Amino acid sequence: MIMPEIRDKKKSGFYIGVTCPACGAELEIQENFFVLTCHHCGSAMRIAMPDSPPAYIIRSKFGPVEARFHLDRHCKQNNLPLISSGISLQGIYYPYWKANAILLKLRNRIEERPVAAENDYEQERTIQIKKSEISLSPFFATFGAGPPDNVIPYSLGMRTDYLRMLPYSRENIEEEFRRLPVLKNWEEIENNLQKNISGISSVSQADFGKNRTEYFHPRGSLVYFPYYIAEEEISGKRTRFIIDGITGRVTSASVDDHVISLSAATDAVLDFGRLTVEPHRCTNCGIDLPKEESLVYICRNCQRLIVLEKNNLMRNNLYRAGSLTERRERFFPFWSFRLSDSQRKEMQILFGGIYQSEFLVVPAFRIANFEAMYRLSKRISSALPQIALEELDNFGSGYGSVTVGPGEASALAEIITYRERLSRFGPNQSSPTKFLPQEIFLFFAPFHLENYFYVDSVLKAVTFEKSLA
Repeated sequence: MIMPEIRDKKKSGFYIGVTCPACGAELEIQENFFVLTCHHCGSAMRIAMPDSPPAYIIRSKFGPVEARFHLDRHCKQNNLPLISSGISLQGIYYPYWKANAILLKLRNRIEERPVAAENDYEQERTIQIKKSEISLSPFFATFGAGPPDNVIPYSLGMRTDYLRMLPYSRENIEEEFRRLPVLKNWEEIENNLQKNISGISSVSQADFGKNRTEYFHPRGSLVYFPYYIAEEEISGKRTRFIIDGITGRVTSASVDDHVISLSAATDAVLDFGRLTVEPHRCTNCGIDLPKEESLVYICRNCQRLIVLEKNNLMRNNLYRAGSLTERRERFFPFWSFRLSDSQRKEMQILFGGIYQSEFLVVPAFRIANFEAMYRLSKRISSALPQIALEELDNFGSGYGSVTVGPGEASALAEIITYRERLSRFGPNQSSPTKFLPQEIFLFFAPFHLENYFYVDSVLKAVTFEKSLA
């Protein structure tokens, strides 16, 4: 089914167009939406992400007639002969890989600090202090995956974060368009990503030692972007024009006989996942679950625990730290990983005397600032041995949604451990290791607001910025 284009100037962000599995009505889901209600039949639905990289398609905003207008304007502005009236425009969907990851940067620099003179006769002097700064940040990039061409842009830049997309399917390809083959698989892109990220370290020279840049938790998706293509003989040279199917921007270049034809190559062997929409209901009694985005629910009808991301190490019970003592208390979710004896000993060395726990704790709610997530994880991990936990059988008011699953939290735990190892021992004696917990459970900790910070209501010791929530 070809979906009509919806142009809403108030909307921004990444959009996915789908149809309701209950009644077939059209739905539009923003990426940060997890659950929605079908306005036609009232069914509650949620997005189910595939295990393999998903594929999306961005449909053009205009047809061949308007594309011809953009081409004529480009020729006039660049003092080129006008294109003949018989030229044909072919719509193409060019594939790009979009890669998301978490970036770790180690930067070595020397800081000069003034030293006060001991008496009036001495001149002020400076001393040099070596400092190694480590930071975590989100990273994403796009890479061309189709036939090589000297006109089509190699990257889409930031555009994939705000353009409306549809799940890739033959039905969503417009009639005047054809899809170009994918020549690079995700493994090739990961290799290119490693090279690009390694080059980031050389942008700023280290004052001592070597800078280091590494990425973790890479995720890929394929995006088909619309272009119009035309070729014309101009001044004895065959010239290819590419018209951006979203903005109408035109680029051109001379085409020699050695350029691979855009239609000559064949697809690489790829296995793409497809987004689906499924009923958002309790698997035990069938009642609709709450609409708030979460990976963990307790059914309000039968009190069944519903966990959308399965993990064999996860306990079947939820826990709460402390009890409700303040009116405006909020309970934030955290994943707790029970460590092996060897991991526990390493954590005690890495975190120092403040860490006497057999658990490493990671926030189960999404925090865009990875450095802040890292600090909160250290604080709550060190505090957990002093907090009594009790079983939780229902969610009351003020309980936050679980938006980070155990798989992603485990990847973050691996990054946290490696970052701490770098801080303690330096890059020469540190390397990332696989994080292998013995057990996982979810608990909720109460926090209350004090000015610009949330303060835990049990120990009054763990804090994080209000903006992170």
